[in-house]
Amino acid sequence: MGVRVRVRYGSASLDLVALVNTGYETDVPELLIPVDVARSLGLWPRLPDNTVVETYRTASGLMKVYRVGSPSEPTCRRQRGEKLQSIYSNL
Repeated sequence: MGVRVRVRYGSASLDLVALVNTGYETDVPELLIPVDVARSLGLWPRLPDNTVVETYRTASGLMKVYRVGSPSEPTCRRQRGEKLQSIYSNL
């Protein structure tokens, strides 16, 4: 399901359309973002000091994942901008 999400990192903030269910579960909430969103939030190409780089094996092959441990607060919204729920996660 696609929803509108506001993502903040530091002083940067973006309103995006995101997928809520990607077909897998984790022990802690995860927010995966494309490189252009990371760039807009100031996370790319210069990664924060606390970034952990991991390699995941997927059906498409190996994929590099960058885990940034600084807290963010994505917020789900309805079309009219009405706040539904905050999701506390590590971006």
